[in-house]
Amino acid sequence: MRIIHLSDIHFGAANENTLEILRDKIIKSAPDLLIISGDITQNGYQNEFIAAEKYFASIPIKKFFVPGNHDMPQWEVFRRITQPYKLYKRHINQDLEPILIDNDVVIIGLNTARVILPDNNWANGAISKSQINKILQIRKTHAKSKIILVAHHPINRVLDAPIKYKVFGAKAALLAIRQAKIDLVLSGHLHKPAAQKIHDTLFITAPSAASYRARGCKNGFMEFEITPKAIKINEVDF
Repeated sequence: MRIIHLSDIHFGAANENTLEILRDKIIKSAPDLLIISGDITQNGYQNEFIAAEKYFASIPIKKFFVPGNHDMPQWEVFRRITQPYKLYKRHINQDLEPILIDNDVVIIGLNTARVILPDNNWANGAISKSQINKILQIRKTHAKSKIILVAHHPINRVLDAPIKYKVFGAKAALLAIRQAKIDLVLSGHLHKPAAQKIHDTLFITAPSAASYRARGCKNGFMEFEITPKAIKINEVDF
């Protein structure tokens, strides 16, 4: 199975030329699946979601989405509290935490974005007890499969991260990931490519695919080739 993982496109703050390059590279690569780990929009505005919907419709490849903190209304406080994912569900995907089973590969989406957090910082994330139970349960039902976890916020602590971030519940989630022997964890949020192996799990953070806010890194994405014996990784930037 060949996968392209991209993140943090930020429609509304995306470079149009970069979007064209990105689409061409994805179509030319022709992966089996395109994984998008959140922050599809910049402010959660309707025009941003419409642009994203049109863009992804022009890429004839199967897609797997999870939302990021920017995919809730940033400035429209009432809508953020009452209907945080209304536009995401209308234009991107009704399911905030999809699960995809493809032969011997299982992909689980976790929504780590939250309307309210203990530190009142909407940019941070969280993982709940029910999400941790989902991680543990998936290994029980798919004992021999490669399992990929997709979340917007990095659950692991990324060295030299360009921004400060926190995921509430990360310690318990990392323990569950270890116990369930999750093979691969994909995230974004930092706009910085990173790879770290913790016990038997490989944690990958993708760069921003098209945002102007590249935070000192090039725009790009990650490519994976998954076989029963190995996971091969390639970083593509432009």
